[in-house]
Amino acid sequence: MSRYVLTAAHCLVPTARNPAVASEVLLGEVDLSQEVDCVSDDAGGRVCAARPQTIPIETVIVHEDYEGRYPHRNDIGLIRLARPARLTNNTHPVCLPVDPGAAAALLAEVANIDRLDGATAKVMGWGRTDFRSNGDVDVRLKVTTADILVQ
Repeated sequence: MSRYVLTAAHCLVPTARNPAVASEVLLGEVDLSQEVDCVSDDAGGRVCAARPQTIPIETVIVHEDYEGRYPHRNDIGLIRLARPARLTNNTHPVCLPVDPGAAAALLAEVANIDRLDGATAKVMGWGRTDFRSNGDVDVRLKVTTADILVQ
């Protein structure tokens, strides 16, 4: 459980525009410009997160139907870490079905995918917000909501 990272396939596949392939994962980080992420508390003190973890990648698994071009259908991938991640307040697992029965039940529940059209999802990450831009990547983790579009 603490050896896998769920991510977007477009972050794992080299392209002409972004030929680098990641060799490690940074976990528990919010602001890349700070060694340790801290915020001020109500009493005027500082509250700091645990130090981020850098863990080498053992294996990358990209969805078999991901094609690597816009509109990025099947844009999902898994990273298997070379060692387990240390779980902290900033690094914790997400809940996904682990046995075939639970996965089948979840798929049956969302089989009518049209009901998700227009629903809101939370997305987060570093990177460009405009695929046409060659500008710098922000150093602070972005969190936003996006409408789900069923195609």
